[in-house]
Amino acid sequence: MEFSKPSLQTLITRIQSDIASRLGIGLPIKKASILSALASAMAGSVFLLYGSVEYWLTQWFIDTATGIHLDRLAGLFGMIRNGKTQAQGTIRIEGTSGKLIQKDALLSTQEGETYSIKNDVTINDQGFVHVVVTASAAGPAGNLKSNSILKLITSISEVKRDALVLEIIGGFEEENDDQLRVRLLKRLRHPGQGGSEADYIHWAQSISGVGNVWVTPDPKSFSIFLSFLTIDADYPLPTDDLRQSVEASLKTKKPLGTRVFVQKLDPVPIFIEIKIFIEIMILDQKDVETKLEKALKNYFLKKVSPGNRIPLIHITQLVSQILKHDHFKIVSPESDILISPNQIGVFGGLKCSYSQS
Repeated sequence: MEFSKPSLQTLITRIQSDIASRLGIGLPIKKASILSALASAMAGSVFLLYGSVEYWLTQWFIDTATGIHLDRLAGLFGMIRNGKTQAQGTIRIEGTSGKLIQKDALLSTQEGETYSIKNDVTINDQGFVHVVVTASAAGPAGNLKSNSILKLITSISEVKRDALVLEIIGGFEEENDDQLRVRLLKRLRHPGQGGSEADYIHWAQSISGVGNVWVTPDPKSFSIFLSFLTIDADYPLPTDDLRQSVEASLKTKKPLGTRVFVQKLDPVPIFIEIKIFIEIMILDQKDVETKLEKALKNYFLKKVSPGNRIPLIHITQLVSQILKHDHFKIVSPESDILISPNQIGVFGGLKCSYSQS
């Protein structure tokens, strides 16, 4: 029989009934009486005890444990939560030819995110230099898209303060409870087998930032070809540094004699255009487009595989779930999207138009 925790009022009523039956008095007990106060105090203590027991019971099981308790359960199987990572990328700094810019010089965004220069660099004869920078704080807030502007905090004569961002990515959030739980349950359902496909997926996903992983074994050459996306829907394609980190890690864990290759996937941007028919133009268009964009990004990140066809019906169903009606038309794409091997479809943008039906 399933146990259901009683409410506080139910406990008060039960205790009052018990007191009344033992003392031989009638119900209801007056609210201003000592007996009523005692019943309420006892019920409150019992209610807290029930809550404590309920909480600790949930922390004993992987599917309901949270926080440090989930970390402990994962640790029993040799798994740890993936932590935050610092974004890294390249910027362009302009100035007088031959001017030295020392490492650890600081730059900042308007929002206050700071970045440091990794190595000493010298401005070339063309009057610029490409510089590798690292975000000071870990996490996705350090990611910057190309053509963003950073300003030098460290003042350097004959060097422009504005620096052009080519791309700064690779900053990932700490693995949350749901992500760790999924990874742990996968590992328990597919225990280590000395180099199975599940092993390579587990080994790759134990590195911060690695999301969906695809493994293609080639028994003839004793080779494993692996590709993956990140966990960030805004930056789904891994950097060269992340791919190299994954490959280096796999080479320390793979069976002897097996060769491992982490392949670079060629992105195929998929542009989505939707025409939405509405009766009265009172729709919050910005909110709708934000929800659609988020849902589409997550779809391409989690549901799309390399070299596989992307059914138009899947996109149609997703849009219908967000809009909660079928009064729309997918203008682009017009049919299923075909993807070649070693390619993967990625979200390439969204355009919505509106008209009265």
